[in-house]
Amino acid sequence: TSSPLVARNVPVAGAKTIYVATSGGRIHAFAPNGYLRWEADLGQLARPCRQLDGYGVTGTPAIDPETRALYAADPFGRLHALDLATGAERAGWPVRVVSDYTHEHVFGGLLRVGRHVYVPTASFCDQRMEARLVRVSLDTGETSAWLPVPFALGGGGGMWGFAGAAYSVRRGSLFVATGNAFRGGANVGRRFKEWAGYGEQLVELS
Repeated sequence: TSSPLVARNVPVAGAKTIYVATSGGRIHAFAPNGYLRWEADLGQLARPCRQLDGYGVTGTPAIDPETRALYAADPFGRLHALDLATGAERAGWPVRVVSDYTHEHVFGGLLRVGRHVYVPTASFCDQRMEARLVRVSLDTGETSAWLPVPFALGGGGGMWGFAGAAYSVRRGSLFVATGNAFRGGANVGRRFKEWAGYGEQLVELS
């Protein structure tokens, strides 16, 4: 489900490296001629629902040319920082971005803006959970999150799109598309709406 990425001047000036992440949980770094430069195994989570053939690195990773690192979310709720040239984990990483990884998964692609990476989450099998867009500092590893539909409104609002969040340079904004809200909290009975909170909406964020 993830898209290939290309880094220039890696591992040396004038060279290129292509990165491919798989639902098997592996990240492969190839030279343009197909030579395997390195491989990292971030693990795979087995789930009863068969949306995918196992869950590994579902969301497309993000490249940061300044730190020369590839940021990728594993199926156990952790964000890794892998050296572009060697695949070695950077000191202080991985960072936890999902606490309940049995219900919440990173389906969407990661987005790097400045010194932060944005990580969108959604549910397995449309199970009830609180989706989040997690902001991770590349300098400190600190995290903060925006919840489209909190449990007080039923939870949900998963960001399923494989492209993840989008960034507008002109507006200085992030854009995300969210999924449905669930029944729960104040969102029950005749008042139930699948678009409760920021569910089923295109949302602009600072």
